[in-house]
Amino acid sequence: MQMKNSTKSRLDPAPGLGGLSDPLQEGLMQTTARLFTPVLIGGSVIIRLNFAVRASYGLFRIPVATEFGWPRSDFSLAIVVQNLACGFGQPVFGAIAERFGDRRAVVG
Repeated sequence: MQMKNSTKSRLDPAPGLGGLSDPLQEGLMQTTARLFTPVLIGGSVIIRLNFAVRASYGLFRIPVATEFGWPRSDFSLAIVVQNLACGFGQPVFGAIAERFGDRRAVVG
């Protein structure tokens, strides 16, 4: 009988503090999960829309180039430069947001 108690205390992540079966910790975990869900869904929608806009350039490349009389290679080069600038700028913006905070980095 004493062996079961010692095994339980070794496996309990926080002995004496209730571990994961503590009602306060379970309530905190549920509240945290409820807060993360809208943030994750919103972030997923924003990323999906951003990717859709960037991926649609190929559909409009030929009609826009013919409408304005531009060579397709020039318009494609402009899209490549934009994608490279976006790719190189993301780590820089991430470092600025990490240093000064998200709100100050976005607002300026």
